[in-house]
Amino acid sequence: MISLALATIATVGLLAPQDAPPASVNLTRSWEKGEKQAYTLDLSFEGDAFEGQSVTAFVAFTLEVQEALENGEARVQASYEKVSLKLGGEELPGIDLPEEIVAVYGANGLPKKLALDNPDDPVAMVLPAFFVPGKELKIGEETSFKWSSEDGSLELKGTVQLVATGRLYEEHVAMLKYTMESAGKELPPGKFEFTSYVNSKTGKLVKAEGSLSAEDEELGGEIKGNFVIKKVRNV
Repeated sequence: MISLALATIATVGLLAPQDAPPASVNLTRSWEKGEKQAYTLDLSFEGDAFEGQSVTAFVAFTLEVQEALENGEARVQASYEKVSLKLGGEELPGIDLPEEIVAVYGANGLPKKLALDNPDDPVAMVLPAFFVPGKELKIGEETSFKWSSEDGSLELKGTVQLVATGRLYEEHVAMLKYTMESAGKELPPGKFEFTSYVNSKTGKLVKAEGSLSAEDEELGGEIKGNFVIKKVRNV
């Protein structure tokens, strides 16, 4: 559910009267060396392969900018502090932490090449939530996008709308609504519908919540799920 802090985010009455909302927001991810943000991810799934049982996952992870590069790119390290997986409410033992991943990220917030050889990383399933279109949008404006990683391992296309701007936690954010399809060389076709809140100056993800679905023959057909990603507050 949207927290009380988000209740003020609406298309009208968004900011205090003395704070006129910006006419537009440049939705591009900018990076600064040393930037570090911890996140939590909650995932839940259902599908025929799970025989009617719920599947839930919790992940605590951190993204840290090791180096800001040219052309709006950066070398970013992803590290993992906790991963838990439950089937039917029972926690599965022996879940190893994924190894740290260092990759070059682009100005759209995603790695230019994906480490799909790391199957223990559940964050890979929701990477599209970190995407920003790299365009300046007016409030209420919607645009289409199409993007693919350099290695062809992930392709995204869909639409995004800048709904509003306001404050979430300690940050000024842009509220975005996405409808997105994903595909790739080693990925089943997927669909995403989610709302994200990104820092209005840097494009850094602050929170995202929504649904996803995928057709995976190896898992017996369609899988549906919900997810919430949110930053860990330093307060």
